Amino acid sequence: APSSSAVDPHVDAGDPCTCARCADPLRAAVRAAIGAAAAQPYNGHKCSGSVVPDNSAYPTLSLVGGDEWQVIVGRQPGCALRLTHPKKKISKQHCGLWMSADGTAFVRNYSANGTFINGARMRQGTKSRLNPGDEISFPAPPPGVTIPTLTFIKCRQQR
Repeated sequence: APSSSAVDPHVDAGDPCTCARCADPLRAAVRAAIGAAAAQPYNGHKCSGSVVPDNSAYPTLSLVGGDEWQVIVGRQPGCALRLTHPKKKISKQHCGLWMSADGTAFVRNYSANGTFINGARMRQGTKSRLNPGDEISFPAPPPGVTIPTLTFIKCRQQR
């Protein structure tokens, strides 16, 4: 279950959205330079949601409606969220998260070891729609090893 440290990144934010993608310094500088257009999404960017870990040692992942890419979670270098498990229960590319153009978020399980949505195990190769508040978890680690549970939230402008 998420701890109280998993907070909506949009609370008390001056910008309508401060997800990791919107808060990128280059994008912020470009938005500021545009002046009047600064309040508008940059280059058609429409922040749609975030996946927030219950452990601040891991990054918050941004999902953007209509993007062609998936946010990959796994143990392989280059994954947006890199997890390790001493018994290799986390696959190199364990699962993918993305958001369709209509703002619907999805997770696809690539692992035979399982990805869990609200405690229910997904079958390998299947996808599941995410609703705000849904929790994504992974195979239980042994004592002393931490693997975060992720909670999907919608950006304020999409609520």
